[in-house]
Amino acid sequence: MYKSSTRWICSFKCCTNARFRSNNPGSEEAREKLYVRGLFLDDNERDYDTQALEALEKCVKLLKDRYRTSVTNLQDQYVKADLKLDTPQFQERLNVLGLTDLQKRIDILEKRINIIRKTIDSTNIPSVQKLNPELTCFVLDPPREFPSKTSLKIFLEEHPDIKKAHNNWLKQNQVSAITND
Repeated sequence: MYKSSTRWICSFKCCTNARFRSNNPGSEEAREKLYVRGLFLDDNERDYDTQALEALEKCVKLLKDRYRTSVTNLQDQYVKADLKLDTPQFQERLNVLGLTDLQKRIDILEKRINIIRKTIDSTNIPSVQKLNPELTCFVLDPPREFPSKTSLKIFLEEHPDIKKAHNNWLKQNQVSAITND
């Protein structure tokens, strides 16, 4: 089973033992709850900064949507009650509802996004994909990772010339050959 950890981007805490499986009932709701809090599941095969940037961008998008909706609703209420929007009472109402703090949080997260973007842009390090040697046929160009040992075995059985080259590669590189009969 794929292990992952959850990282809290907003305060940079690391929460361990989190499990998340996509395509399970409730997964999208769980994923949205993570994004609202600026959390993401650390995928060890992807760059941390890239994942953090994606999570923060989704978090800011969701928070901005909430902020806009709340402010619009409040403005509508004020208009219906014939109250002015540019009064200290309106600003106080925004503060009481926590919308001022929400805007401050959005501003902080946007600053973090800019810092991460600058870091990613300055490094320009190409991402390296880690391949599982038990599931990968390295003699193909590019190497192909199969979803299971069985699918690799089937592929090799159907392509005897590739199987021979694959087994030779495994022997030369001293990797245990799972697909050998």
